[in-house]
Amino acid sequence: LWQTKSAFQYSVNNLTDINTWPSEYCESYCQPSFCQSSYLPVIGTELNLGIEILWTGPRVISKHISCASIRAVNKILRRRVVIWDNVHANDYDQRRVFMGPYAGRSPALLDLLSGVLTNPNCEFEVNYVPLHTLATWSRISLEATAISNGNENEDNNLEDVYDPSKALAEAIIDWLPQFSLSENSTTEIPLLLKPESESMETEGQASPDRKGSMEDMSIECDATRSATSETGTDITQSSFSEPMTVDDLYLLCDLFYLPYQHGPRAVEILQELSWLVNYHRQCEHNCSSHGLQDEWKRKLESFFMKCTLIDTLVNKIDGPNRSLHYEIHPYIREVQKS
Repeated sequence: LWQTKSAFQYSVNNLTDINTWPSEYCESYCQPSFCQSSYLPVIGTELNLGIEILWTGPRVISKHISCASIRAVNKILRRRVVIWDNVHANDYDQRRVFMGPYAGRSPALLDLLSGVLTNPNCEFEVNYVPLHTLATWSRISLEATAISNGNENEDNNLEDVYDPSKALAEAIIDWLPQFSLSENSTTEIPLLLKPESESMETEGQASPDRKGSMEDMSIECDATRSATSETGTDITQSSFSEPMTVDDLYLLCDLFYLPYQHGPRAVEILQELSWLVNYHRQCEHNCSSHGLQDEWKRKLESFFMKCTLIDTLVNKIDGPNRSLHYEIHPYIREVQKS
């Protein structure tokens, strides 16, 4: 009945006005290549122009999505695509979670798209920063593109309009109060969009089961619930360790940043560890180099201090907001144990 896969899809999809996800939904999936694909031109020509097409960019999980690449796919598909963004998705690897800011997408993109959809982490509570920064990106992009009017020459000028680090700072400040809320609290959650504000690849594989971490978490949760039910009192901050701080949240987000990138604090930890490992043997075989040995000891002390901050963070996560605790604890505990 249908000679090709694309013929089947445009025939079925044209029966109703819906969004569609093509089989070749990113450049790396195009056969034999994006420029030589025989599938996309048929979809673009035959599919009803009222139907929106979802696109993930150069890859399934794209580090960057350029204006040039979107103009190219829009031309082939004869419409503005909808970005289905997997930059914060973790359904392909349940040992990872991403709390870094929305990044790698120029504000100039928004004027070339029909819309942006995000595919967030599976854990609801950890998506505060991803969604908050996406909202900031959207607001700033709308303001910026209103001035540029889609001028291709303005693409580079809009690159620095949105600053992911500033967006992260705003999100962390708004997220911090959530860690002090108990289950019975009625405190209003801050809105993600704040018009009055002046601030501004690879597909993963299924990873080993986190059964051990989940069991540990379950035991702790049961113990907490049991203690609460016996006393008959509400959970308050005084029942737990000292409260979270802005610096704690920066560390948390840096440890679980983005698929292609660690946050600055995580990078410092990894660089110190790498230096210690690389120079350990030199210190052993070159006992006369007291300068190198002293530097190695200083680096080791600094590394242990950073590890202590992670230990403290694990304790602070065990706060009155049990939903946040249950969803973040397995991940931060994994970092602590490693």
